[in-house]
Amino acid sequence: SAETKTPNDAKNQVQTHERMKTSSEHVTPLDFNYPIHIVQAPQNHHVVGILAPRIQVSNNLKPYIDKFQDALINQIQTIFEKRGYQVLRFQDEKALNAQDKRKIFSVLDLKGWVGILEDLKMNLKDPNNPNLDTLVDQSSGSVWFNFYEPESNRVVHDFAVEVGTFQAMTYTYKHSNSGGLNSSNSIIHEDLEKNKEDAIHKILNRIYAVVMKKAVTELTKENIAKYRDAIDRMKGFKSSMSQKSSS
Repeated sequence: SAETKTPNDAKNQVQTHERMKTSSEHVTPLDFNYPIHIVQAPQNHHVVGILAPRIQVSNNLKPYIDKFQDALINQIQTIFEKRGYQVLRFQDEKALNAQDKRKIFSVLDLKGWVGILEDLKMNLKDPNNPNLDTLVDQSSGSVWFNFYEPESNRVVHDFAVEVGTFQAMTYTYKHSNSGGLNSSNSIIHEDLEKNKEDAIHKILNRIYAVVMKKAVTELTKENIAKYRDAIDRMKGFKSSMSQKSSS
């Protein structure tokens, strides 16, 4: 057949990276709100603790990380509440006293490292425009969820979300066939700065959605309650089984 095949190179790039176009005209607003479609479960009389998240970030994300973490932890609390759990928040593990550790079924600890690398020079590998290069911002890092029982420190469930797959093009420029640049000074820095802001917003919005999507799919009724009966016995709680039969 005469179908045209994309070179492997270009195809692989599309599979591994989600590349977004940016605009200096309109900076995309931050959108840290993921739709959570979970049917409300009945109260199960178990308490989950959530520690304040500790996601370290590159300098260019420092203005955004508080808002990002606040939204994330509020929505994760919603997931647990929808699953029938009561939620208590703690600044860190040290803030839990012996009584808390006894009362709390399990604790979620959320940490990670997220960065956005700026001004990576890339060739667009566009057969129609062989001399087109671009400046790209790209995310890197991962976010780790650790859900554990606080008296024994036994891990109930843990998972990671890789976030190093998002690119946003901030500037495209052409260079001459002779190998030199036509005029590298033609990069308009004012536009580039606005594009960068748009790029950071777009990439952060995607990172947020990917982390939340994973949280919803991993923090299921089954995964959260994996060792619930064993934990109930250890803590001397009325077991989940007898609760079910008595209701």
